[in-house]
Amino acid sequence: MAKDIKDPVQLRDHAMSILTAGRDTTAETLSGIINMLLKHPNVLALLRQEMAQLNGGTPTSATIKEMSYLRKVINEG
Repeated sequence: MAKDIKDPVQLRDHAMSILTAGRDTTAETLSGIINMLLKHPNVLALLRQEMAQLNGGTPTSATIKEMSYLRKVINEG
């Protein structure tokens, strides 16, 4: 993109559009998941059970990959 766009303001605007789009998509996904969990307390309870297996520890990418219910919730979001 930098090769094609010579105007630095236009280049900045394009870069900001790309970054903002990624942030907005993530925010919308998380908002949708939270909304769904509030409407389905049984799903939230199951998710909490799976999260409790961490025993208060910080999840790593490896432990998140092992959390099948969490992955299903995220995929549905």
